[in-house]
Amino acid sequence: MRYMRWSDRGILTRRNLVVALGVIWILDGALQFQPYMYSSGFFHSLLGQTVTPLLIRLTYGSVTARLVCNTLAALLQIGIGAGLLYRRSEKVALGASFAWGVLVWIAGEKLGGLISPGASMAIGGAPGAALVYSLLSLMLWPRRPAAQRAAGEMRAAGEMRSAGERAGLLGRRGALALWAAIWAGTGLLELERSNYSPRAITAQIAAQAPASGVMARMDSWFVHVASGSGTVIAIALLVVQLAIGLGVLWPSTRKLALAGGMGASVVFWVVGQNFGGILSGGQATDPNLGPLMVLFALVLWGSSVVSASHRGAAMAST
Repeated sequence: MRYMRWSDRGILTRRNLVVALGVIWILDGALQFQPYMYSSGFFHSLLGQTVTPLLIRLTYGSVTARLVCNTLAALLQIGIGAGLLYRRSEKVALGASFAWGVLVWIAGEKLGGLISPGASMAIGGAPGAALVYSLLSLMLWPRRPAAQRAAGEMRAAGEMRSAGERAGLLGRRGALALWAAIWAGTGLLELERSNYSPRAITAQIAAQAPASGVMARMDSWFVHVASGSGTVIAIALLVVQLAIGLGVLWPSTRKLALAGGMGASVVFWVVGQNFGGILSGGQATDPNLGPLMVLFALVLWGSSVVSASHRGAAMAST
């Protein structure tokens, strides 16, 4: 049986995907240095519903505390990203990426707003970008198959491995199940009364629209066109998201579902997430969910390619 080298699969190698995650982390850290991130308004909005009144007072009222906390957070994110760029430090960086993602998802994103009434729809960024950072960290974790370890056939970088290990600690099946859960789960959010009312989606987009600029005009145009059609749009989004989520569970529809997921993620990123707010106002903390879901799809796409090639090689060798 011949093991496939990930580097044989072009750009969808594990290392390239790890580097892509690292670049996104570095962008996050750079955005954290924006002046607004040092303001009392940012700290109050970030911490007001998740930590004790004492910590709120310490950060809200103290310029020094805000300076130290925000700078450390920015440097940590840049450090995670830089660590992912180098093979020797990637394990430590992936561990830090997972832990920091979980912390931000709980304390900063408040579980992606999923537990609040009228939870945000996928077009608005549900279930939260920080959660996907953590999941990608697990999916990209380098693992060594036991058989290759025993035979001493692994290369120094661990680039040769079986198809079943292509999604790191979660395994390919676990990663596919999570993709299905995220897309189908956020699709079901459309059934909440506050999300399928005639003006639900336009109200959410209008609330997230910047005050001025190209994105403001684009959002205004969309709100005008979609006004009163919230129920139809919610039903359409539900159908599309269920198809994207459940489609990966069958090999015959997997690539179509992944391609659809990447397309929908880009549309949501542009229309609902306004490129994560990067182009408006200097208040964006990260690029939001869109790029991360595209990266999620690419990890699964690469896994499917390696799996198919691996099966073909196995059949040829028998």
